[in-house]
Amino acid sequence: MLARNPRLFRDDTKFAQALAFLFPSGGKRELARWTALLLMAWDHWVAMTAPFDLWGRLPGRVVYPIFGLFMGATLARGYPVGRYLKRLFPFALVAQVGFAVFSWPTFLGRPVLLYWNILFTLAFAALFYEGLRRRSAFALVLGLAAAPFVDYGLPGITFVSASALLASCVQTPKESSFAPPPKIGCGATFLLFLGNLFALNFLSFAWPYLALALGGFFVLPVLWLVDRFPFGLPRGPWWLPYAYYPLHFVVLFLLRQILYGS
Repeated sequence: MLARNPRLFRDDTKFAQALAFLFPSGGKRELARWTALLLMAWDHWVAMTAPFDLWGRLPGRVVYPIFGLFMGATLARGYPVGRYLKRLFPFALVAQVGFAVFSWPTFLGRPVLLYWNILFTLAFAALFYEGLRRRSAFALVLGLAAAPFVDYGLPGITFVSASALLASCVQTPKESSFAPPPKIGCGATFLLFLGNLFALNFLSFAWPYLALALGGFFVLPVLWLVDRFPFGLPRGPWWLPYAYYPLHFVVLFLLRQILYGS
């Protein structure tokens, strides 16, 4: 994807080209996706077996940023939100059952029934994006109303839209149907994205909680390395990453039973 969008300032072109690594395609995209999925499994394992090991959870801070960037890029190209929702919600519901069983009765201090998994975050983030793009108050309100319940809260809801704006700086006009206002440009859009990225994991300025918030920025070197990797991964069926999400809870639950008996 080349940065040739005439709706942006000319000075943005080189800047946008420098950001292209955040939106890999083909085999590189699959490599980044499965890297994120494996890190997610590690993050959940640490959360369930050593919930106060904040350093152990640091690698998992790049997971949602990768998912959000990829969804934002896809939506910015005009992919129908309704199709995303039809794919996300069934797997989100199934995953919530496994998540509740694995985490019962609380997860990170919250009742599991009031803590909706990351697939719900992505679904309502897509709705929020649709509200912005179509100026639909209903979709905006629905997305925001879910914020207190979903993983990553309000920053998780807004992150996909911030990623879509950033993707529009990189994609060509034919690819992108969603762009920042011309007077804003890529520089300000990138700052907005970085602010949202920091907010995803922000709990406190106290250390090591601050390290978790800063951990999200590791998505930048991770995707930069993926972009320079000599090969990618073949693309599997569309449903495989979605099915992986509920299935990994089952595997982690069985593993915990074997190792710890509880």
